[in-house]
Amino acid sequence: MECMDSEMDELVLRWVDYGSVSQDVCLMIHGFGDGAFVWDDFARRLSDRFRVIAVNLRGHGDSEWSRIGRYDFAAHASDMVRLCQSMKLSGITVIGHSMGAAVALRLLEQLPDIARALVLVDYGPAVDVVSDRTARRIGERFILAHREFQSLDDYIEVLRIERPVVDEVTLERIAACSLVPAPSGGYQLKRDPRMMADFDRRRQGERDGPSIWDRLELIRCPALVVRGEASGMLPIDMAMQMASVLPRGQFVEVPLAGHTPMLDNPDGFASVCEPFVVGAARKFVRVKAV
Repeated sequence: MECMDSEMDELVLRWVDYGSVSQDVCLMIHGFGDGAFVWDDFARRLSDRFRVIAVNLRGHGDSEWSRIGRYDFAAHASDMVRLCQSMKLSGITVIGHSMGAAVALRLLEQLPDIARALVLVDYGPAVDVVSDRTARRIGERFILAHREFQSLDDYIEVLRIERPVVDEVTLERIAACSLVPAPSGGYQLKRDPRMMADFDRRRQGERDGPSIWDRLELIRCPALVVRGEASGMLPIDMAMQMASVLPRGQFVEVPLAGHTPMLDNPDGFASVCEPFVVGAARKFVRVKAV
């Protein structure tokens, strides 16, 4: 898909399309530094009933890098608007994780009637949830990961530390999806290291723009706030408050999971999210049929 932002930064977005003849579409948006691969397990579970589109955001995975190094929330949201408009999507379920949830909120802000349901996975107000200390730690891990790896196993060792509860098969899949051959013969990550430079600017943008609470109040479709039980990013009281602010909000926790519950505990994630997604689709169909 060809996209262009207001600064004439042309790029190509790529996504994984879990094809289905169904007109029911789920759009899945990953978080900072990840890729469409984070949704693979959940997408496959839904693919017999839904057409699932798991996008790679600009600078991530197989999508092109921004030529001007622009990776703020507004740019990502603009890309998602163009994607939805070019594919003529409507009545979709939007699922976003962490930064992807922030992008999802902005997508619905610009296209308020596009979604029949919204799922926000382990995301909350950046100014409160992500402290300066946590932001520095994220930045340090991000920078350290941008080196050359001699083999897939070399990167898998890093993933074992970063994602301690994710099973080996999934770690191997993440490594295969995350790396590309380097000119010298090793491997390097398929993501733009410049996006870290935008991290602090994105956090400041959260402070300067409408608050998450304002955005949540505008969401009219059913919405599910999902928290990993052991999340270090989203306090449980804040997650519950988000659900209460959403006009049609619900809150669930995924046991035995941290910040990436769809990877940490795929079965647990599916058990709390799948009924919501399927139920929202059924209700939407009934309303449309009247």
